[in-house]
Amino acid sequence: MCGPFGPYHAFRVVDITRDKKLVWEWHGEEHLQELKELLSPGAWRFFQSRVKGRFSFDWAHNNTCQVIPPSATYEKEKAAGGPIRFRPGNIIFSYRTLRGYSRVIEVNPLTQEIEWEYTSEPKKKLSSKYISGAQRLPNGNTLICEGAVAT
Repeated sequence: MCGPFGPYHAFRVVDITRDKKLVWEWHGEEHLQELKELLSPGAWRFFQSRVKGRFSFDWAHNNTCQVIPPSATYEKEKAAGGPIRFRPGNIIFSYRTLRGYSRVIEVNPLTQEIEWEYTSEPKKKLSSKYISGAQRLPNGNTLICEGAVAT
């Protein structure tokens, strides 16, 4: 596949039925301009270095994607005539390699503002190159797992 940075592997999401019939698919390389508009200039340069360099095979490294479930907020916004911010059926992605360090954020879907964020000082101190995760616990604490520490 060829894109604005030359040959690289595509990131895509594919929805298939149990009997392996394609429902739909989404290709990340078709949305690079959107990504450029969302990233800071420094983050965009970091992204470009990955795509052009030795990580072209894994330029985005998606850790997870999850379908947004129906919610009371969606029903309320729909009844009010919108705008609908997190429509059920849309997908949220978590990319590992777009900012050069790891962080955990909680985003308010109504205001689209970061409500809570954890990162280390200096920021690169929390930078898991291969595996990590975060989970909000029932008591309100957040469990963060750093599987591969940067050296």
